Amino acid sequence: MKKTEILTSTQKQLLDILRAQPTFFDTFYLTGGTALNAFYLPYRFSEDLDFFSEQTIDTQSLISFIKTAKPKLGFKTYQFTASFNRNLFMLNFPHELLKIEFTYFPFPPIYPPQKHDHLKVDSLFDIAVNKLFTIYQK
Repeated sequence: MKKTEILTSTQKQLLDILRAQPTFFDTFYLTGGTALNAFYLPYRFSEDLDFFSEQTIDTQSLISFIKTAKPKLGFKTYQFTASFNRNLFMLNFPHELLKIEFTYFPFPPIYPPQKHDHLKVDSLFDIAVNKLFTIYQK
């Protein structure tokens, strides 16, 4: 059952814009805390949107997308940071900061991502495995 009431209106709006992108569905899937909370276990708010791709990510295309989405989303400024396989955007809204991360993750999921209204969402099992991996790395 899809649980989106835990998402902010800004997060929902961004997801709607991403869903409308022709290649987004084939390239990325939502994972991490927001995927866990919005689609499986709605127990707390998660402020960032994490997307994984098994394909190499074209950073310039991401930056172009963010710039193009600015009028629709209404953020004032953004910061971009690239670190190894991670591409982090911080969108500054008047009353909110939205973090979006696009990560090249070349490891196939154990279970295929679930499809939710033109959005792929990592499986509950894979989210748990990735959380353990993250804890192990620290």
